[in-house]
Amino acid sequence: MFDLEEYISANPGVLRKAPGGERVLRECPNCSDRKGRTYVNIKSGRFICHHCGWRGRNPVKLITKVEGINESEARKMVAAGFGFARPKREAIRLFNPEVKTSPGLPEEYVPCYDKRAGRWNGVPAYLSSRGVSKKAMAAFKLGWCERGYFRDRIIFPIITGELISFQARATWTTNDHEPKYDSPKGAHHGSMLIGYHLVKPGTELWIVEGPMDVIGCYQAGLPSLGLIGKSMSDAQVNLIAKLQPAAVHLMLDPEAERDALKVLDSSGLPYLVSVDTVKLTGGDPGDLPSESLAEQSRNTRKFHRSRLISG
Repeated sequence: MFDLEEYISANPGVLRKAPGGERVLRECPNCSDRKGRTYVNIKSGRFICHHCGWRGRNPVKLITKVEGINESEARKMVAAGFGFARPKREAIRLFNPEVKTSPGLPEEYVPCYDKRAGRWNGVPAYLSSRGVSKKAMAAFKLGWCERGYFRDRIIFPIITGELISFQARATWTTNDHEPKYDSPKGAHHGSMLIGYHLVKPGTELWIVEGPMDVIGCYQAGLPSLGLIGKSMSDAQVNLIAKLQPAAVHLMLDPEAERDALKVLDSSGLPYLVSVDTVKLTGGDPGDLPSESLAEQSRNTRKFHRSRLISG
C-alpha cells in the first residue's frame, strides 16, 4: 500500500517536522535548495518550496520529481498501493477486507434472460415502462421475484468481483413504511459498485447513484459505475483506482451537486486521476433519453483538487 507519510519519512531528504505537522525536505526536488524551505503536508498532499516557488496539491507531481519518472508512472506507483497517510489499522481494513462472503441473489430470483438455457423468461412491465432494452436486461442480469420476501420487486444484481448482492426495486408506489429499494441482510454495498462487471480498465468512467442511472448510461454508450447512494467509501475509491480509468466524471442527480462535491472532497480519487463533475438538466441519468444524456455527459466542471489544475 502506498502511504504518503511513510514514503516521505523513508526518503533521505526529510529533515524534520515543522510546527504544523508538515515534513520539511532536506533538498527541493525541483531546485535542489538545501536550506529546508520545501514543505509537504502529509494529510492534504500539498507541497511548496519557498525558494523556487514550486508547488502543487497532488502527491503524484511530487513523486515525479523525487523519483525522476513521468506522471503516468507515478500514478501507477500510487494506484498499485492506494492510500494517503491513513492509520495502519484503517489501511489493513481497506486493502485486506474482512468481507469474504456476500448474500448472493434471492432463491426466488427469476432472470429476464436465462443465458444458460438461451431463452427469455419474460420482460417485466416496469422495465418496459422505463425504456430498459433487452440488451441491458441481459447485460445487468435483471430479473424479478414472484414470491418470498422480495415478491413483486425487480432484482438488480450487483456483481463486484467475487461479491454478489442486489437491490430490489418495488414496482408499486411505496408508502412511508416500506422502502422503494430494499437490500438483503448482510449486504456490504459499501464495498461494491453497480456495473463493475461490465467496465473495462483504462476507459473513461461516469460515476452515478443507483441502478437505473447505470442502466441509462449503458444505453447511452457511457461506461459507468453506481455508488448505491450519494457517498463514496474508501473501498469504492480503491475499486475505481484499480481500473486505472482515463478520467472520472461524477454525475449524480441534478439536485445533488453539493453532494457530488462533498463526495470528491472526502475521497482521495482526485489524486489518482482527472476528476470532474457533470451538471444535468431535465432529470436524473436514468430518466433522460439516451441522446440527451450522452450530450449532457460532457457538461463537465473541473474539481478544484483535480491534478489538471494543480501547481
